[in-house]
Amino acid sequence: MANKVGRPLRVEWEDAWSNGDTWTAQEAQETKPLIMTLFGYCVRDDKAGITLTMEHDPQKKKYRIIWHVPRAMIRKVTVLK
Repeated sequence: MANKVGRPLRVEWEDAWSNGDTWTAQEAQETKPLIMTLFGYCVRDDKAGITLTMEHDPQKKKYRIIWHVPRAMIRKVTVLK
């Protein structure tokens, strides 16, 4: 379901991450995805992913603090009221 522009959403997604430490092969096998939660207003929702904004200036019709989460990384989307 594509969400409308301006709809408030909660997006749970798997983030990529890195660690500067040295690891054994066993420790590397035991790593788990970093699950993140993002809240914002929908700017775009299509097969590429979801783009949210934290701020919108309706007079200038511009957004600030933009996040784009690729579709393959999204675990769950909740529409907020």
